[in-house]
Amino acid sequence: MDFELKYAVWSCTKACNFYCIHCAKDAGDLLPNELDTQEAKNLLAQIAGLQVPLYIAGVEPLMRKDILELTNYTAELGMDVYLKTNGWYLDDYLADQLAAHKVKVIIGMSGNEEVQERIRGKGSFQR
Repeated sequence: MDFELKYAVWSCTKACNFYCIHCAKDAGDLLPNELDTQEAKNLLAQIAGLQVPLYIAGVEPLMRKDILELTNYTAELGMDVYLKTNGWYLDDYLADQLAAHKVKVIIGMSGNEEVQERIRGKGSFQR
């Protein structure tokens, strides 16, 4: 079958600070075999060769200690990158760094405040 690849998605970590009702039993802690920084850079270089946009997801990608190093690398590679986050860790510094790396940020929301907090936890909407 012929097809055209439109984009790539990399679930870069299983770590998450939320325990949402739709994945709480599967999220939270790092997996023991998650890619280290160099392995992640190798993967990113391969994805760059595909010449498609990359969506970096996780469960929560901002929990990776090396996320800014990796997004800087995607900028060096000239990649079109989107980062999907729950927004909890997003502050002015991270926003400025991600913008400098040409990363577009997607904040996942579950609905209005009542729905968001029922699904994702207290304080998640306002934060």
